[in-house]
Amino acid sequence: MANSNAGLATFGRPADESYFSVALVSSNPTIPTTSNATLTGYSTVRVSEAGISPAVDLGKADPAKDWAGVDVLSAPSNPSATLAVPIIDNSQAAQKLKYGSANATANGGATFDGTTDAWVVVITELHNNADGEPAAIVRTVYPNCVPQELELGTHSKDSLIIDTVTFQALSDSTIGGYFKILDPVAVTTTTTTTGA
Repeated sequence: MANSNAGLATFGRPADESYFSVALVSSNPTIPTTSNATLTGYSTVRVSEAGISPAVDLGKADPAKDWAGVDVLSAPSNPSATLAVPIIDNSQAAQKLKYGSANATANGGATFDGTTDAWVVVITELHNNADGEPAAIVRTVYPNCVPQELELGTHSKDSLIIDTVTFQALSDSTIGGYFKILDPVAVTTTTTTTGA
């Protein structure tokens, strides 16, 4: 039986091992314009099972009113976008995101001095069809993000250490906004059956 909500809802799931890819803005990486474009010059960082949490604030403010309560001046909008990413690896790429590119060593070490970099962030996901099966690859591109907050994970016995970086997306003329969801590109799936 087909799902009556087809097209209205999808699972959040990574498309492949490059589901969270980053590149320094200063390296002038090619910003993908299609959901299946090859990402050149990007590094991949592993994210916890909890997934990525994007957020948007439309920045709407109440209009100014006169003494009688009549609107006299519209308040300007000040939109913003953030992205909270729970990182589970300590690769050089992950350490650069958390501590700044100049502060990460090739072997996963890092120094904290408060330095941050601007990053291009590309999230690649699979969206499903009415039956919940993968149907399309979809990318969301943040062409200019800066770490705003770093929440270091708890180091407890037998628990995965998760460091969460919250990025502030900056408006970028490359895409004309804070982020862009690229058009889906259909994927084909093959069903394999085995004989008895």
